[in-house]
Amino acid sequence: MGAVLAGCAMLSQSPTSPREGAVANASTHAAYRGLDDLYIADYGNGRIDILRHLKPHGRITDGINGPQDVTLDASGNLYVVNTTGDNITEYAPGASAPAFVYNAGMTFPATVAVDRSGHVYEVDQETRHGSSVVNEYAQESNTMMYSCPVTGKVVGVALDPAENVFISYITADGGGRIAEYEGGIAAGCTLVVQSVHIDAPGGLVIDDNDNIVLSDQRADEVQIIPPPYRKVVKNIRARFQDPYHISINQANTKIYVTDVLKSRLFILDYPSGKTAHVLRLIAFGAAKGPNEVH
Repeated sequence: MGAVLAGCAMLSQSPTSPREGAVANASTHAAYRGLDDLYIADYGNGRIDILRHLKPHGRITDGINGPQDVTLDASGNLYVVNTTGDNITEYAPGASAPAFVYNAGMTFPATVAVDRSGHVYEVDQETRHGSSVVNEYAQESNTMMYSCPVTGKVVGVALDPAENVFISYITADGGGRIAEYEGGIAAGCTLVVQSVHIDAPGGLVIDDNDNIVLSDQRADEVQIIPPPYRKVVKNIRARFQDPYHISINQANTKIYVTDVLKSRLFILDYPSGKTAHVLRLIAFGAAKGPNEVH
């Protein structure tokens, strides 16, 4: 049983952003949400690259401003975390201009997850108060439904099939932890801190068996942590230098790990950890399929 940290969920009265809603004039680089399409957040070039069968297929630039992470929901909508633009842009299947922009209360968005109901969970990594915040929005609503402050630097957010919310974060003393909002942040901001200790957590995802799959930036490995999340049972090493964001495909057969320092995207067989492909590119985040939806 993990430790419990109390907090409070807040219903925001944030005004509607003038930037929300549809954006006209779609780019010529329209993206088809095919089953084999892989979306790459190319932060340095300010775009989303689309690969099909691991070959260049398209590009999204409209609404992109410092993209750090990407994810897809069960309907094929694409979500891009724009750290420089302080927003998240949502793209409908087949579109390359944003259908919606989320930015209420955001100061440094870093990562995103979307549940089966379309609720968007955004991590604001560095607020004006120096801590992190996990925000929840209804789909295509720019008003925060709930917001939970976290003491420390949150790096990753993920959902299990019961829609409990998990975060990975760096504590004030430099340690790494994983914690859970049981019932989601709508149930309150009480964090259950898991007993497993992490050196320097990066992103995390949860597979169909409720295993946490986590990038450890200091240990240079991917770790598999099964319930009740007390210890790491498998360490995956693939010559990482700084594994950061991580995603998993819907079939749970591949994981996608970005390594910013090596300018590589590692595609590994899951759960064996065998390297399937290594792509040379400057990627902060990558996603293939609705990897947050179980």
